[in-house]
Amino acid sequence: MVIVPFVKESGNADQQTDRPLLLTLSRSEVLIGVGNIGPGGQVAAGEQGVRMVLTEHPLLHLQQIPVLLDRASHIPGFPGQVGQVAAGGQGVRVVLTEHLVDQEQAREAGRALFDAVYERWSQLPAGDRPELVVFGESLGSFGGETAFSGEHDLANRTDGALFTGPPSFNALYREFTDAREQGSTEIEPVYRDGRIVRFTNDVATEIPPDGAAWNGTRVLYLQHPSDPIVWWSTDLLIRRPDWLEEARGRDVLDEMVWIPFVTFWQITADLPIGLAVPARHGHEYTGEHVDGWTAVLQPEGWSAAEAEELREIVMAEPDG
Repeated sequence: MVIVPFVKESGNADQQTDRPLLLTLSRSEVLIGVGNIGPGGQVAAGEQGVRMVLTEHPLLHLQQIPVLLDRASHIPGFPGQVGQVAAGGQGVRVVLTEHLVDQEQAREAGRALFDAVYERWSQLPAGDRPELVVFGESLGSFGGETAFSGEHDLANRTDGALFTGPPSFNALYREFTDAREQGSTEIEPVYRDGRIVRFTNDVATEIPPDGAAWNGTRVLYLQHPSDPIVWWSTDLLIRRPDWLEEARGRDVLDEMVWIPFVTFWQITADLPIGLAVPARHGHEYTGEHVDGWTAVLQPEGWSAAEAEELREIVMAEPDG
């Protein structure tokens, strides 16, 4: 599989090409690049123009995020016209081979995608720049992270980021989790008072730490305690993980214990079926992206009723 950057308007299918990434970015034009390049290299975005640019690194639910953005743009309060720039992947379920083989491809694609977008975006007059946000799910979150060196780099070069179901080998995810504050858990760590980066198991109900300021750019990791993609690691062969020394998460049985070698193969066996579970469990984050983006973007005037409307639309999609 070769991962190449491509661009599309929400809801429209694209055919990938091997042409170099070339972006046209302004408030009156959709992002254009590899794939879906119209006459003259431009496609009109409508009267509102592009208000937000999403660099996307999905490996799963490839249609869900465009649908969410497209529907949200028509609901009052949510940021309007959205230009989507994505790193293409195959619409297949995550299996073990993707974790072992595709890391280098995801790393290269993630850096190339964001760096190309950021270079063009930074050349625009400050007052004409759309908001720049990043999304990645599963191995896509690995690619999404690779363009950044740490929390301040994320804060300085983006207007927000949402990462869902991150694999344990993600470099920044691992750094933030391992450096968590004493007393916080591996399944829901608190990193530097949550000033930029936060974690949650249930985005609709809580994003710790409660009461702490979360100003400026927001970076949010959403992970379920029962998600095998998040907790799979070769370390399980010989080392008890912190998440099995702590109180079990909301959807993990208390009887779950660590047994050398055995636990590794248990989690490995769960990888291909992590999506064959109800929403809000395992590797199934359908509908939770609505609450995740609401928390990251803080759309003015956005109501619980509007969030529920959008959530129902996303849940009704064939891939949702």
